[in-house]
Amino acid sequence: MSSPPQVLNARQIDHVLELVEINLLAPGEAIRKLEALTAAGEFTQSECYAIRMLLVLDHGDMVSALREASGDDEGLTLVRDRLVHEARVVCEKD
Repeated sequence: MSSPPQVLNARQIDHVLELVEINLLAPGEAIRKLEALTAAGEFTQSECYAIRMLLVLDHGDMVSALREASGDDEGLTLVRDRLVHEARVVCEKD
């Protein structure tokens, strides 16, 4: 039996999108920032673990996972604005 997907609010989605950007160039720094955000109470330990797993997904799977994790329209808009366009560009190249 699988657990329900993590649902994140818009502020958390914004943090995750920033982590995704950092992860592209400095994966270790992205993990350190994630740990700091978790220690500051922005994420629970289970959310932190899920985000760690998200950071290793390919771009298309990452976008899909973030869309599913968006708990409100504001978070979904952030994902669309910052990642979905990039995913289309990546897919069109293939």
